[in-house]
Amino acid sequence: MVDDNDILEKQRELLTQGLKEHKLAGFVQVTCEESIPKGTTTLLQTAGLGGLKPNTILMGWPEHWKNKNSYENFSRVVRCATVLHQSVLVARGTFPQRKQKIVGGTIDVWWVVHDGGMMLLIAHLIKQHKTWRKCRLRIFTIAQLEDDSVKMRNDLKSILYELRIDATVQVIEMSNRDISAYTYERTVNMAERNKMMEYMGLTKRQKKRTLSFVVESAHTPGTSAVEVDDALKEAEEALDDMEVYAGRCSEASPVITVENYASTSSLAGTKQAELEVEHEKLTVRRSQLKTDQLLAMDTSVKLNGLVREHSSEAALVMMNMPPPVTPYVDLITDQNYVEYLDILTEGISRSLLVRGSGTEVVTVYS
Repeated sequence: MVDDNDILEKQRELLTQGLKEHKLAGFVQVTCEESIPKGTTTLLQTAGLGGLKPNTILMGWPEHWKNKNSYENFSRVVRCATVLHQSVLVARGTFPQRKQKIVGGTIDVWWVVHDGGMMLLIAHLIKQHKTWRKCRLRIFTIAQLEDDSVKMRNDLKSILYELRIDATVQVIEMSNRDISAYTYERTVNMAERNKMMEYMGLTKRQKKRTLSFVVESAHTPGTSAVEVDDALKEAEEALDDMEVYAGRCSEASPVITVENYASTSSLAGTKQAELEVEHEKLTVRRSQLKTDQLLAMDTSVKLNGLVREHSSEAALVMMNMPPPVTPYVDLITDQNYVEYLDILTEGISRSLLVRGSGTEVVTVYS
């Protein structure tokens, strides 16, 4: 029987050798667990120390995602990272080797959820590597039909210039229904970022020079700074309501089925009444998920069509990665989530899905 320590040591040696071959500076940590999700959870919570603690997980796309274990493991890892406020990057396609250089291509960023600018910053950093240095950076940002697209484009170009990010900007208009899978997340992220800016001690003037503020201020024609502040306060209230509801749900079982609900009939009156309320909430939630998932699939098909229309020749396509359903519902929901991502990136030769933690703030003062 092979000792666990021998397996761990062998994996450490392989990873260390890999870092040396690719001339990468980094630390190697290996954990031993029963499954990939459990191992990832352990690593996310124990890796690093202080300022060296990682805040991002990089994953490869599960090519055999239709397999139950594959989509289940993938969804659980992404969900775990989301709960722990970790950013997630998912690479799909064949990426160039370290010594290869791409000449004349483009790095296309499809900025659907204005996540504070993390995805734009990553694209800029990728472009600094000699493999991608000759590529041009193009940003496609999504505006709703009622938004001030001209203002959004001009303001975004202005702040990118201040950030010394060389990129062309194109605003594409879509209806609110067409990007329904992203709309609510954008509101919640706005509240998270506002809390982070308060923590950073940014003044109102400094807040106005963040990527997120510049784009959000164009969401309604003529939106003033006061109106944006009001929208941020409303978003914060929605976020607080979500946290309260999540706290209540966490006290009950994540999934209540007819079978295990029936088994609680022996509980005393108050406890059973609470369970009945939770059961009704989960029933409503599941019925809503069916509608939401249909809208999500529609969103993915339309976005994929736009990406393939404008970025079919791109060397790399970067896109926002929608969040998984949290807390866990069932395997069908997880399968639908991975299928949604599959449709979103279908026909794109090389893509990078990016999901921030929601608290990233890119400002000209940072």
